[in-house]
Amino acid sequence: MKATLSTERLVLRDAVAEDVARRLAAGPTSPEILRAYGQSGAAPVGLSDAERWVSGLNAHPHAWVVVDGDRLLVQFGWTT
Repeated sequence: MKATLSTERLVLRDAVAEDVARRLAAGPTSPEILRAYGQSGAAPVGLSDAERWVSGLNAHPHAWVVVDGDRLLVQFGWTT
């Protein structure tokens, strides 16, 4: 388990099962972000995509989610 960091308002933590629903509610990744990574379009996010997203974040040693209360803001991580 990775460290959890928190401020008065924000929490940087591992993804949890409840984040599947939060990721689904967030909808597709914006086309602008996809273009920055060399992709196009904005494919819908399904249940299996959201579950794979949570699993992938937790499997990565340098990846977290940032939340504000119950609101999922962003995923954060880096590779070396």
